[in-house]
Amino acid sequence: MNAVNILVTGGTGLVGSQLIEALLEKGYPPDTIRALVRPRSHIDFLTGKGIRLCTGDLLDVDSLKAATEGVHIVYHCAGAVDEKRREVFWEVNVIGTERMLEAARWAGVQRFVYVSSIGVYGLLETTPATEDHPTRPLRPYAVSKLAAEQRVRRYAERYGLPFVILRPTAIVGQRDRTITRRLVNLVRRPVVPMVGGGRARISFVHARDVAEAMIRASHSEKAVGNVYNVEGFSAPLRRVIQFFIDEVGSGATIIDVPYGLAFMGALIVDGFYAVARRRVHPIRARVGLRQLTRDLIFDTTKIKMDLNFEPQYGMEESFRQAIRWQLQHGG
Repeated sequence: MNAVNILVTGGTGLVGSQLIEALLEKGYPPDTIRALVRPRSHIDFLTGKGIRLCTGDLLDVDSLKAATEGVHIVYHCAGAVDEKRREVFWEVNVIGTERMLEAARWAGVQRFVYVSSIGVYGLLETTPATEDHPTRPLRPYAVSKLAAEQRVRRYAERYGLPFVILRPTAIVGQRDRTITRRLVNLVRRPVVPMVGGGRARISFVHARDVAEAMIRASHSEKAVGNVYNVEGFSAPLRRVIQFFIDEVGSGATIIDVPYGLAFMGALIVDGFYAVARRRVHPIRARVGLRQLTRDLIFDTTKIKMDLNFEPQYGMEESFRQAIRWQLQHGG
């Protein structure tokens, strides 16, 4: 294997940490891998792996230039995921990506792999959705990810920066601090309401499968300039919730809520925000209700054909790993 210098942003996060593990397991020399970490990041996982830790911030251009000097591949995994203020999403996910792109251009990076989200599609008109599906993001996080994608394309057009964009579904696995935590907290309630019988299918992917897709994308000439959906598995929402109830051992009861009743509740919530004129309205409740009762599944023909990618982790293994980690680390 020819020595290739790599920078992973978000190395202490779910995807970044799994990517570093995957690179090391594939035989990449530790001294060729760098991880961008914030000054206050918990770096215990990375300590002792032999990789170079670069202290910096996505909004600090100088630290990014220092981190990218001599780098051939940038895996841009870092981003704000679970924030309450939409300004943070824009600052970190959009402006931060712009500054990462500028540092990559300055360093002459040969491949920029950006981790986006299937959230950029919004409500699906057709399923399974291909990469050509219209993009109408609903939440501030997804809006910022789509805007960041646009910045990546702009740099490619202006400066010839080779890029690949991956749009993973909901990512789970060890060190997942968002999706799994929410689901664990949900099933710890005595009753879990379910609209539409929980028949809508939801898509997930293990972080290690995302890492594999990233590595393949970084070494394929066919991938340059392309966007890929990355899906691992899908299951009806009711089955997902029941699996979590069983694994957590909460004994929660799932109850079916008629759609009409749920719609009236959503209408009241939307009315409250309209009257109160609150600046922070995460998503229109009625739109959120439609999301919960529609299939959220994606076509992955493109990544299978171009990169010969096949996910290796199914539902039970992915969720079980994620739940056990969550229960052991503050869950």
